[in-house]
Amino acid sequence: MQKKVKYSIGGLVAVSILGLGLVQHNDKVNVENKLKQKVANIKKQQKEFDTASQKMQKEKEAIEAEKGSLAQRLADQENKTKETEGKLEQALVAKKAKEDAIAQENAYNEQLKQNATLTTVSTSKAVESQSAPVNNSSAKEWIAQKESGGSYTATNGQYQGRYQLSASYLGGDHSQENQERVADSYVAGRYGSWEAAKAFHLANGWY
Repeated sequence: MQKKVKYSIGGLVAVSILGLGLVQHNDKVNVENKLKQKVANIKKQQKEFDTASQKMQKEKEAIEAEKGSLAQRLADQENKTKETEGKLEQALVAKKAKEDAIAQENAYNEQLKQNATLTTVSTSKAVESQSAPVNNSSAKEWIAQKESGGSYTATNGQYQGRYQLSASYLGGDHSQENQERVADSYVAGRYGSWEAAKAFHLANGWY
C-alpha cells in the first residue's frame, strides 16, 4: 500500500509540472500576441501620423501659395492705383493748361476790344488797315496779331510779314495781297481752316 501511494504522488507531480509548462507556454503566447498587437498599433499610429503630417504639409503649401497669390494681386492693385493716379494727374495738368489757354485767349480778346475803341493809331497802322484786304475770320486776325501784331512788314529771321510765313512760301513777293493769298493757301492745306490753325496755335504756341 505504501508503494502505490508513492507512485500516485509522483504521477501527480508529473502532471503538475506538465500543467505548469502548458500555463507558461500559454502566457508566453499571450505576451507575444500582446507585443505583436502593440507593434501593430504603433505602426498604425505611425501611419496615421505620417498621413496627418502629409496633409498638414499640403495645407501649408496651399496657404503659402494663396499668400503669394494675394501678395501678387495686392501688388497689381497698387500698380493700377498708381497708374490711375498718374492718369488723373495728367488729366488735371491738361485741364489746367486748357483753362490757362482759354483765360489767356479771353484776356487777349478783351485787349483787342479795348484797342478797337482807341481813336488814335499810328500813320503806318492806318495805311496798312486801309489797304489790307477785308478779313472776316476772327481766328485769322487772332493769328496775325499773335505772329506780327498785324504788321505786313514784320520780320523775324526767315519768317516775314503779317502771318510770319517763311520767305520761301512768299517767293519774293511780300505784297499784302500775296501774303493774304499764301496764308490762306497754307492754312487750308495744313489745317483745313483758320479756326483749326488757331486751336493748334493755342496748344503749341505756333501754327
